[in-house]
Amino acid sequence: MGAVSAALIVEAVRSPVGRGKPNGALAAVHPVDLLAAVLSELVARTGVDPGLVDDVIVGCVSQVGEQSATPGRWAWLAAGLPEHVPAVTVDRRCGSGQQASSSGCTPCSPARRTPSSSGASSR
Repeated sequence: MGAVSAALIVEAVRSPVGRGKPNGALAAVHPVDLLAAVLSELVARTGVDPGLVDDVIVGCVSQVGEQSATPGRWAWLAAGLPEHVPAVTVDRRCGSGQQASSSGCTPCSPARRTPSSSGASSR
């Protein structure tokens, strides 16, 4: 395999909207479960072997309450994806998703040859 010289966005998946209000359509769905569905769909659409994923980077505004304790990691596991894949959750307030995507692209170097998964979660 050759050296990686560019980062590519292979697929984009978005969860439905409706969680943010007490009477929202998804108010009863835990944020981790919502993100787990997104990660499962991402793997299904791309056909990538989730065991080859190098890193999972999730942006999450306000990691408190239901969104505390590394929701990216919990969502990856809740989706039934491999335990050996590390995950991190970043909080840059309104820029959390952008930071997660940027962080997923940063390590592109000749040494990095495997995929990463980046995304955002907000309440």
